[in-house]
Amino acid sequence: MEIQEIKEFIKKVGPDVKNGGRYDYNKLNNFESSLKHDVHNLTQKLMSNDDPEALVTISEAIGLLLKSHGVRNSQIRNIFGYVKNIEINIKKDTNKELSKKTILKLKLLSPKMAYAIGRKKDKRIKKALEILKIFFDRCIEEIEKDPTKEKFQRFVNFFEAILSYHKYYGGQN
Repeated sequence: MEIQEIKEFIKKVGPDVKNGGRYDYNKLNNFESSLKHDVHNLTQKLMSNDDPEALVTISEAIGLLLKSHGVRNSQIRNIFGYVKNIEINIKKDTNKELSKKTILKLKLLSPKMAYAIGRKKDKRIKKALEILKIFFDRCIEEIEKDPTKEKFQRFVNFFEAILSYHKYYGGQN
């Protein structure tokens, strides 16, 4: 899946989601399948400093999907708080690379997400959060390959952008 395809999906579905209108669940399901199928390629693009457009576009698509499936802002903000705490500790550290302890904390994000998903009863919410988890797991793998503060900051920016777009499309607290 190319960034242009994601932009076209956002252009077609975004206004309906933002305005609380009806949208085609088949289109959403097909798009989600494509995202899952191409997660490896897409996360490499979004975690690369060479492609800021990828980070913005992919985060908008995920924010849109989260909103369209009824995910509430608070459901993702809890996990975001965990990541922000890691970020605070990293800023105190003078090293350019992340410590093993920090990498462990990042890896623990996956079971935290799994727990949050497991607690949900609504299948649509579970499905959307699973997509988020898949992307986060892949981003963390990218950080492990290149454990720099810069790479971690790219992940934080991605997460913040998802939250922003979720709110933009009408995500509730």
